[in-house]
Amino acid sequence: MVSCYGGNDGIGYVSTTGSQPPFNFTLNGTTTQATGTFTSLPIGNYQVVATDGFACSDTVNFVITQPDTMTITPNITHNICFGEANGSITATVTGGTAPYTYAWSNGSLVTNTNGNLAIGNYTITVTDTKGCQKLATYTITQPTDIALSIGKTNVLCFGGNTGSAFVTATGGTGTYNYTWATSPIQNVDSAVGLPIGTYKVIVSDVNGCLDSISTTVNQPTPLTTAITATHDASCFGFNDGSATVAISGGTPNYTYNWSTIPAQDSSTAINLTAGTYYVTATDANGCTILDTAIINQPTEITMTFTTIQVTCFGLSDGSATVFPTGGVGSVYGYAWNTTPTQNLPTATNLQGGFFEVTITDSTNCSVSDTIYVYAPVILDLDTLYSTPTLCFGSNEGTAGVQTSGGTGQKTYVWSTNPISMVQFKRIYLQAFIPSPQPTSKVVN
Repeated sequence: MVSCYGGNDGIGYVSTTGSQPPFNFTLNGTTTQATGTFTSLPIGNYQVVATDGFACSDTVNFVITQPDTMTITPNITHNICFGEANGSITATVTGGTAPYTYAWSNGSLVTNTNGNLAIGNYTITVTDTKGCQKLATYTITQPTDIALSIGKTNVLCFGGNTGSAFVTATGGTGTYNYTWATSPIQNVDSAVGLPIGTYKVIVSDVNGCLDSISTTVNQPTPLTTAITATHDASCFGFNDGSATVAISGGTPNYTYNWSTIPAQDSSTAINLTAGTYYVTATDANGCTILDTAIINQPTEITMTFTTIQVTCFGLSDGSATVFPTGGVGSVYGYAWNTTPTQNLPTATNLQGGFFEVTITDSTNCSVSDTIYVYAPVILDLDTLYSTPTLCFGSNEGTAGVQTSGGTGQKTYVWSTNPISMVQFKRIYLQAFIPSPQPTSKVVN
């Protein structure tokens, strides 16, 4: 038998008995030698013809065999996570001639198991008891590394929780599990409803291999407003006020909405009457803030009047005095619609009728009002009548007068000859009425 499978160190022995030397031995009809020992023979069937000195011969057959081929069957455990050194190779050997010795390319191990292996190629040399060797090389693998990329969306408005974070995983083995450091924990690839903060996600594959990554969710600065300028209404009831708002923070650009009718959409609202106005400012993310502007106005100019009526019909001795309050300041301008215009609080030399006065305060705000100055109608003697005396020289006669116009209680002055008399009655009694008829005078 050869020592090793496929070897050529087989030996065949042929011996003779009896007969007469010299002997010749011919192997397979090709090789003739004087001895019966044939060496360096590979596996096979052999025939030897032995011939003696008398040319007599005999034939013998023999077989050179070999051990079974040495076979190594590996049991390989690969690394299940990237970067580990947990792989192992166990070699089971058959064939050759036991027992076996083992040598590994990564050290002085002498057993058939090689453990704690990182990714790489490992060669085992197995030697049997005949010194026959078998080499085999095996590869320990590992999954690709779990690689993570992370993205985010920042919070839209200061103090909000509209942020989100999302992770993309590659490598590893199989599907992934996600664990976000949120409260409560979120177990999907995208975490939502996040306020400002730093968030870590741990990603694991089906083998329990882990990787982690973090991102920071930011938020805009607070959206703030300031009413930087207001201009009050210049006069009571005017609509020339304005208000200006300035916005900072948040996310530019900004839009505006004032609570005017109709609504105004610029930073400055104009044509404002006195009152409270609200402005809603909105940034590019839809975040809003409300501010208030107050437009004031001077107090209303009001006025009261006193009048002195015209004493008699046709005279111009009436007057009207105005007393203004309100507006701005305590000094007023006056303009009466008289001819010529009078510019004092009291208009004089007035006939009866309506008179308009315009009051102007120190900021040139003005208001007008009308007052009526009374004048009596013309005093008229409508009817003069009398009754005669019964006898000459007697005094039972009467005289009377019917008047209209004038003002208030009237005074009557009767003139007789030789008697003059004043009384507050329109009938004069006990009058002595000679001819000619007495004269009369009415005094208002």
